[in-house]
Amino acid sequence: MTAITDMSVYNVSYYCNECGGWHATATRVQFANSELDGQSIVVAYLGRDLPSSIKVIQEPDKLHCPSINRPTSQPDPNKIFLILAT
Repeated sequence: MTAITDMSVYNVSYYCNECGGWHATATRVQFANSELDGQSIVVAYLGRDLPSSIKVIQEPDKLHCPSINRPTSQPDPNKIFLILAT
């Protein structure tokens, strides 16, 4: 018999180098660990490969800054965070 694990859903947010604000992305990830709220992806994925849905955030012009209405990216994984979805 397989044990059922409760999964926590996290929204992926990033610090915007263009405007200095925090922005949510459309990306969501799931973890069995519910203690990752506010942690960077560096901590959350320590020792594991980043999923492609998060890697794309680091590519040039894959995000949009609503404050300045321009494309942006966040290449620094230390500035990409998980926020527990409510």
